[in-house]
Amino acid sequence: MLRRFSPRSRTLFTILLAAALPLVSEHVLGPLTFNHTNSMPLGFYWRTAVPISGPHRGDLVIACAPTAFARFGHEKGFLDVGRCDGASTLLKKVVAVVGDRVHLDARGVRVNGRFLLGSRPAPVDGAGDVMPHVSYGDYVLSARDVWLASPKSKSFDSRYFGPVSSVIAIARPVLVEGTGLPENR
Repeated sequence: MLRRFSPRSRTLFTILLAAALPLVSEHVLGPLTFNHTNSMPLGFYWRTAVPISGPHRGDLVIACAPTAFARFGHEKGFLDVGRCDGASTLLKKVVAVVGDRVHLDARGVRVNGRFLLGSRPAPVDGAGDVMPHVSYGDYVLSARDVWLASPKSKSFDSRYFGPVSSVIAIARPVLVEGTGLPENR
């Protein structure tokens, strides 16, 4: 006889599954990655190889933050333990690529003169501690560098750590929850 689980049991199962998947996903799920963060929609993403030409503007990528910021993100609890200098990988949208001009100031990020909504760096984190960020100013991206962003204004992305050169994979949404997923190119 089949037994129905109570809503409480289903909720507990979902929480346990969400907590366990990031720990085993690379070993068990192969190229399927589970995003459990608030930066991008919750769900499953398929990892594919980065093209020889590099990521394109609009791609979703799995990347590593620069070392000092990866450590900071891990210490603050923004990033889990993972393969990027001890911190987990990031799932973000590429908003600028080689040759693009990025301007960062206290108001936010501009790419080739176009302002990115929700890109203002937070002066402090949720605990009231000062949020470090790269220097305000202009950045012209060189080969293999990308500028990463998220549709969420409280995301830990390039507005804090600057351009990224360590892109591990391209990510394609397979089964994601809710809205807010940026268009992929």
